[in-house]
Amino acid sequence: MDWQPLSRRERRQPLRGLEEGVPPHLVEPLTSWIRSEFQNNYGGIEHADWLRHIASMNRVVLSPGITDAGALGSVLKRCIEDADLCLDFIDTMLTYRQPGFESGVEQLRVRLLVGGSVYDVGPDGGSLVRRVDPTAALQAHESMQPRDVASAELAEAYRKAYGRQADPSDAWDHAIRAVESVLIPIVCPKKARPNLGGVAGDLKSAPQAWKLVLSNDESIGGVETLEAMLRLIWPNPDRHQDGSPKRVPSQAEAQAVVHLAITIVQWGRAGALLKR
Repeated sequence: MDWQPLSRRERRQPLRGLEEGVPPHLVEPLTSWIRSEFQNNYGGIEHADWLRHIASMNRVVLSPGITDAGALGSVLKRCIEDADLCLDFIDTMLTYRQPGFESGVEQLRVRLLVGGSVYDVGPDGGSLVRRVDPTAALQAHESMQPRDVASAELAEAYRKAYGRQADPSDAWDHAIRAVESVLIPIVCPKKARPNLGGVAGDLKSAPQAWKLVLSNDESIGGVETLEAMLRLIWPNPDRHQDGSPKRVPSQAEAQAVVHLAITIVQWGRAGALLKR
């Protein structure tokens, strides 16, 4: 977020970066957001079963026989006391969101943004993720709009690369599957047991059979460049099958692979790779 208070713009106070956890100024905005998703305008509780399920998933102990209003009060009290629980509870709400929840997601996104949180709502609206450059976030969001396999795989890859329960190796796997779902039907639809390595191999063996919209005569060809990009993704270093040493990729590597996959998926959907 570019805005800074006047005192900081005039350099009377140092510029402040993004806030980790739930700083004091975000406790009320976030807990009131949780309340608003369960409490109607008349003070009644809606989606009580959903509330109790999410409380149980996050190991929030509710007293036997507690009322719906009491359950919500207990959840809010715990979230005020425990920043990690507050974020986990919100993350679970997003993952298992109810129908018609879209307006609430946008309100949460704004509260996190204006509060300078390091967290944002993920591009698919289904989790909390680490905040990234707005242009990259928009590209990720747009890449997940089509209702297809690639969108689902990219959403899961992004969640595992930037989410609170990050898993770089799993993020890498889902990024590969997203690219495979788009490129295999284009490059090798009839190949038995195709994978991304096979796609890269076909492009390498016959680059003259393909045309990429980004090509010029003064440097390496566009198809060769795409094949090199695929080699950066394939294979996941944690999934080597050829006997070479395995290693868990770093989170930074997984994030780079996810954004590379987003670009390649968009190219494939747009028809950027053509058979000559």
